[in-house]
Amino acid sequence: MKKKKQRAGLAWFEQVFCPTTPKKRSSAVFWAAAFGGLTLLGSLLMGTFLGWTQNPGWPLAPLALAGAALWPLLVQEVLRAAVYLPLRRFGPWKAGAAAALLLAAAQCLPGLAAARASGSLLPVLLEQGLPALVQSTLLTALLAVGGMLPAAEYRLLALLPGLLPRVPAANRFAQVFLSLLLPLLFLIAISEDWSVPAEQQETPAKGRRALAWAATALPCLVLIAFFAGWLPAYPTAIATGSMEPEIQIGDMVVMARWGLADIQPGDVIAVERQGRTIVHRVVEVRQEAGEPLYVTQGDANNAPDEEPAAQSQVEGRMIGSVPALGRISLWFHTGG
Repeated sequence: MKKKKQRAGLAWFEQVFCPTTPKKRSSAVFWAAAFGGLTLLGSLLMGTFLGWTQNPGWPLAPLALAGAALWPLLVQEVLRAAVYLPLRRFGPWKAGAAAALLLAAAQCLPGLAAARASGSLLPVLLEQGLPALVQSTLLTALLAVGGMLPAAEYRLLALLPGLLPRVPAANRFAQVFLSLLLPLLFLIAISEDWSVPAEQQETPAKGRRALAWAATALPCLVLIAFFAGWLPAYPTAIATGSMEPEIQIGDMVVMARWGLADIQPGDVIAVERQGRTIVHRVVEVRQEAGEPLYVTQGDANNAPDEEPAAQSQVEGRMIGSVPALGRISLWFHTGG
């Protein structure tokens, strides 16, 4: 009887961690790393464009934060395996769909109950239920093909920004992109890769390699265009302390080229003066001959700048900042 229980335990362990062939498991690990890395990059870009906010959990030690985040993650993935494995006898597709639906429903149940009581069920279903279902489907697919390791790998990479002292701010579009659109693209990618018949998988699938190159090249091209100033938002390194304490020497600020006609007092703008770019705060907006003039001043300065800036001198309006990242650019400009 004891040996029988040991064999049953080993069989369950094998189904959880080695459910398919080594080739398919390595494919799942590859995709999990690619998807998790892209999600991580998307979160960091979101912080770059939209700004950063203080992490409310940061007073805890980083290890305590990591433990508090990892424990629910591990419990959820063990529950996913516990739900999915008994249903496999009905077929992998039916088992995967049932497990994904059950776990997504359990995740959204508190929010759905509150929404039903308030009469706002449909918006909550669209904003919470749909992304939760897509994420659950992706994680269940990774579990079915690669076991718990790829699913945990994907979630760990996506979790990393939450362990920083300052976390990316988010708007609704960014949240929908990261929680819904990216996972949908990931599902399309793995369905294309894993739908290749086994006899054609003696060599790495061309589709997977092409998608991998595309998934790697696209963010790199976007980053190159961003840092080169080719996009509507661009970075600027801060070389002086005139905007301290909010903006320190070596910080990188992200300036937007849109909305320059709606600049108000309190906005931080980039102004071109005698071939130099000055990043200061608007303290007053004047009108002269029907054109706005912006009186600017550094937060650390005692007086406004000598001359107001005309609309034609304004290069951008600050939409976010990243601490210390501008030191790299300053290092190159000063020759180390």
